[in-house]
Amino acid sequence: MRRPNFCAECGERLLSRRRLGWFNFAFCPACAQKARRAAWNAWLLIGAALFGVGYAVGRWSEAEPPPLVIERAASRVASSASAAPAAQPAESERVYLCGARTKKGTPCQRRVRSLERCWQHRGKPAMLPPEKLVVQ
Repeated sequence: MRRPNFCAECGERLLSRRRLGWFNFAFCPACAQKARRAAWNAWLLIGAALFGVGYAVGRWSEAEPPPLVIERAASRVASSASAAPAAQPAESERVYLCGARTKKGTPCQRRVRSLERCWQHRGKPAMLPPEKLVVQ
């Protein structure tokens, strides 16, 4: 294999014949540092360009988010004109507390739709009687 005697950049005579791994030619110590820096700058520039292209393609191909629509049930919307007191909610609309004993020793305050326990306390008994678990 060919071994150069002179620096590929400045032409200075080489005392040691070390080569940089990614180059096929040899540099003096001063030029080797510049060549390494130039190689790193090139790789950083290529990486930044690839990142920018990927970001642009991702933004371009992103779907439009659907519009935000908030729907309310007709039975829950109270008219401000009526002064009549609100009727007792149906059994299916009642909200209860979980009521199971927590690690702290107090009843769980998570809201549930029926006289059951929350996801964390499934199968555990309630600390309070059922009439105290109804949320007003």
